[in-house]
Amino acid sequence: MMALVREAGEAGAAEAMDRALELALGEEGYRELDEQNLPFAAYERLFALVVAAATGAEVDDAGRFCDKNG
Repeated sequence: MMALVREAGEAGAAEAMDRALELALGEEGYRELDEQNLPFAAYERLFALVVAAATGAEVDDAGRFCDKNG
């Protein structure tokens, strides 16, 4: 999942996050999430949590790419 985001670069990060979340949550789960119209910061955090859950990483490790300063 993280590889999708890294490969997409900044311009395609949102689309890559969408695709990765759809892979992780399934089509129906992703559709329900998409209907929430979350602010992007919340969406990034949710993505980090899903990545952590999927990979067994610590939440802080999975969310580092979302931190604009680190």
